[in-house]
Amino acid sequence: MKQRDIVRILAACLVVVSFSGFVLPKGASAGSKIRTTPTTRSRRKEPATATGCTAYEHLDNVDLKHFEEKMEVELDEQIEQSSAKFTDFKQGRVGWKLPKIHPQQHQTDAKCDPKSSDFSLKHDTACLRYLSDHRNWESITPMASILSQARTIKFKVKMYHQNVTAILKVSQYKFLYEPYAELLAYNLDRLLEVNRIPPVAWVSVPVDWLRAVASTQDAMYTQWVEKFVFSNKVVSKTLKPRCPFKNDATIRASLQLWVDNVVRYRKSEMAVKQGLSKLTGKIDFKETDTFGLSELSSSLVFDYLIANNDRTEKNTFATVDKMIYLDQGSSFYGRDPPRGTPLRITAKHNTSVCVFSKRLKEVLEGYMIDTKLKKELNMKLTDDYPGIWEFVKKWQTGAVQSRLEDFKKIWEYCEKAGLLRLI
Repeated sequence: MKQRDIVRILAACLVVVSFSGFVLPKGASAGSKIRTTPTTRSRRKEPATATGCTAYEHLDNVDLKHFEEKMEVELDEQIEQSSAKFTDFKQGRVGWKLPKIHPQQHQTDAKCDPKSSDFSLKHDTACLRYLSDHRNWESITPMASILSQARTIKFKVKMYHQNVTAILKVSQYKFLYEPYAELLAYNLDRLLEVNRIPPVAWVSVPVDWLRAVASTQDAMYTQWVEKFVFSNKVVSKTLKPRCPFKNDATIRASLQLWVDNVVRYRKSEMAVKQGLSKLTGKIDFKETDTFGLSELSSSLVFDYLIANNDRTEKNTFATVDKMIYLDQGSSFYGRDPPRGTPLRITAKHNTSVCVFSKRLKEVLEGYMIDTKLKKELNMKLTDDYPGIWEFVKKWQTGAVQSRLEDFKKIWEYCEKAGLLRLI
């Protein structure tokens, strides 16, 4: 074989290797076993977001010394964290600071306004993109876990710009659907144009980051997080590799924008005295109560649809001009309406709520045709959140449609009884 023929064959081989997206390391032969690594060209195609490999490169080496030390501590008692035996934890004073990266890699504008409650899909896009990009995260701090207030494991993420913070929720023992419920509720809120839930981003967080965060607290908290989250047999199955060519894991989580200027509903300007009594339709109310009653009624309807079993005074909030729906983590766990809801027809065929928002009723009527609500919600989740059905079940969105059809019976009863009032 002539020399020029050999050159042509070698050149052809190099072209094949180049187009395959992989290159041989220096000094490796074609027949040697090597670990393949994407070329620069293939890496450029990866988005620098929460799901992209490049977003993590500045945090490859997380110091887990404190975590390992606290995991070796022998505790005096078993970690149970049940209602009968629960150890409260205050919010951490010092969070875990992410290593700084080059300022040019940060966005110059947060694209999220914590002082605004003007929520809509139009306004959400830029904010969600900002929240999802780990390069905008400055620190992560364990939030308080107090039995009488909020007992779940969650974290506060501080961003680099404009005092923006967000609440990070993860799946955990006893509260497996916590982040998924927040995500589903947010998407349903936007689909129904209720627009009362702050933007919720869906992010992948390296497990080692949250181990480092947990170790800023004491040994019991650190071991609680490890046992109830990362070592839980159900949650551990949902952990995903950070990148195809890395071995470390990530956990999927909801990240919700923290909204300022929010107060408890009862202390807000829109709180209506004896509001539930006035929603029965059996007594008259002042014109000045109309907006407040409409907001209260709509919140009850929304909680009914998502089967929220944890709406109490402690987590019912409002701004000066609208109610804000926070903490939907206990939703979507069952097929039935939430326990204790005033939206029900009793054995005596009566309901305690017959006053509804006219606009919301019109929107809901449109979604009753041909299981439209379930279909559109499923389509949105499939398109926007790849892999979501590995954990969320189709029966959960189907149950939303079923509860909507049950709710129709309530307002039909109210109409028949002459109690229905649309405001």
